[in-house]
Amino acid sequence: MTTVMMIGYVFLGALALFFLWRLLKRWRWNWAYQRAQRHPAIISAVLWWTNELRQSHAVTGPTLQKARAATAFRCALMQLIATAYASDADALNSDIGSGSGCSRLLAEAAAEAGINVSHCFPQTLRMRIRDYHVSVSRSDGVIWEPVWRKS
Repeated sequence: MTTVMMIGYVFLGALALFFLWRLLKRWRWNWAYQRAQRHPAIISAVLWWTNELRQSHAVTGPTLQKARAATAFRCALMQLIATAYASDADALNSDIGSGSGCSRLLAEAAAEAGINVSHCFPQTLRMRIRDYHVSVSRSDGVIWEPVWRKS
């Protein structure tokens, strides 16, 4: 085998590995996104926020309009949290809420659903999502009440 042929084979192998890596990267991200949507902590957190939205009286109008707003909010929040979890799981280390020092996930989901987040949720309400528990604080992070815990 000549040196030119060996260099060609090495180049073709490196090119094949590069394309395989790019293809598997997209597949791995899609798999992580699907897994995040089935994660019980994320599901519990999204359902809790949706329930809080339904209990607040900030969304006005007919019942059908309230239900559509809550459904749009739930879908947007699930998509945003699953995307954050799939792309960088450490992104969920900051609290989710409408107050200062919280991530923008809640505000972005509310904006997609056409809801004003400052009218629906108090500024002191925040949530922490971890792998084995989800907890909520209604008093600036002093007292945390569990929403979901892995048993």
